[in-house]
Amino acid sequence: MRIIILILSSESDTPIMKPTITFLLPSHSKYPVGGFKVVYEYANRFVSEGYDIRIVLPATVFFNGENFINKFKSALRYVYYKANNQYTPYHWFDLDKKVKIFWVPSLDQKHIPNSDVIVATSAETAERLDNLAFSGKKIYFIQGYETWCNGEERFLETLDLGLTKIVVSPHLLKVVESRGQKAELILNGFDFNYFKKTIDVEDRYKYQIAMLFHLSSAKGCDDGLKSLEIVRDKFPLLKASFFGYPERPKNLPSWIKYIQTPDKDLHNKIYNEAAIFIGTSHSEGWGLTVGEAMICGCAVACTNIEGYNIMAKNEDTALLSEPGDFQLMAENIIRLIDNDKIRYQIAKNGSTNIQKYKWDESYNIFKKTVKIK
Repeated sequence: MRIIILILSSESDTPIMKPTITFLLPSHSKYPVGGFKVVYEYANRFVSEGYDIRIVLPATVFFNGENFINKFKSALRYVYYKANNQYTPYHWFDLDKKVKIFWVPSLDQKHIPNSDVIVATSAETAERLDNLAFSGKKIYFIQGYETWCNGEERFLETLDLGLTKIVVSPHLLKVVESRGQKAELILNGFDFNYFKKTIDVEDRYKYQIAMLFHLSSAKGCDDGLKSLEIVRDKFPLLKASFFGYPERPKNLPSWIKYIQTPDKDLHNKIYNEAAIFIGTSHSEGWGLTVGEAMICGCAVACTNIEGYNIMAKNEDTALLSEPGDFQLMAENIIRLIDNDKIRYQIAKNGSTNIQKYKWDESYNIFKKTVKIK
C-alpha cells in the first residue's frame, strides 16, 4: 500500500491582491489642470505597483441638487463626451492605460465603485464623499484654498468633515489646523523626466520672458502683462512667450508670442529659451509652473503667495512682489535683466533647490498616510 503525504505550504500560491483606490475628480478636463495632473501622477505610481486604480470623472457632482436647466446641460454633457470618448486625459497627460477611468453622470453612490480607499480631490467631491455609504477609508486630498466654486465659508466647512485629510502645502496645513483639525502634509513632486534644462542660463537671451496665461483672474495674468509693458518701455528688445490652454487673447500685443497647449518638446523649449519666468498668481495651492521653470533653468520673478513660497525664497531662488503689485514685479524683472550676476545666481539656486521635490518620495509618504501596503 502506498502512503501519500500532502505537504501544504504556509504561503498560498494565490497572488496577494493589492487594495483598490478610487480618486473622485470634480469633472473631466480637455486641457491641462494642475490638480488633475497631481492625481494622475499618483495614479500612475500606484498602478505600476499593482494597485487597482480607478478615477471617476462626473458630468456633474450633485445632479439632484441642480435646477432643471443645469440637469439638462449635465445630461447632454454626459452623453456627448460618452459618445466621442473625449473625457479622457490621454491627449495632454501620459496616464497609464491600466488606470480605469469611469465617466459617470454624477457622483451618486450607484456610479462609484466600492473601494478600499476613496480619495476626494476637491471641496465639492469631499462634500459628496462624506455623504456616501462606503466601508473603505475616506481621504480628503486638499490641493488649494478653494473659494472659487462655492465660496470661502463652504470651503472651510469641508475641512470639518470626518475625512482623513492630506494637504500639499504648509499654508493649507495651517488653515486645516485653524479649524481644530489634523492633516498630513505631503508636498508635491515634479516630473524630472518631462522637464529638463537644455540651455545654460548664461547662454540665454536675457530679454526673453515666459509666462503662463490663464483666463482665471486669480492667476493675475493682467498684472503680468502690465509689468511687461513697463519693462518693454525700458527695454524695447524685450520678447515674451505666453503659453496656456485658451485661444490667443485678442488684446495680447503682437510682440508677445502665444503657444496654445504646447506638447512636451515645445513646453520645454519655451522654458529653456526664457531667461526669466514670471509667476503672477494671487493664489495657488502648489505653484507647478514656477517649479517647472526652475527645473529648466529660468530665473524666477513671482508673487509672494503661499503656493509659490514653498520653492520661491526672496533674493535666493526668486525675486518676490506682492500679488497685484505689477510695478514692483516690473522692477524685479528689470533688475534681473540689468544684473547678469543676480539673474544667474537666482536661476542656479532655483534649479538646485527644486531637485528635492521628487514624486517618488511624495508617493511613499502618501501610501503610509492612507495606511496601504
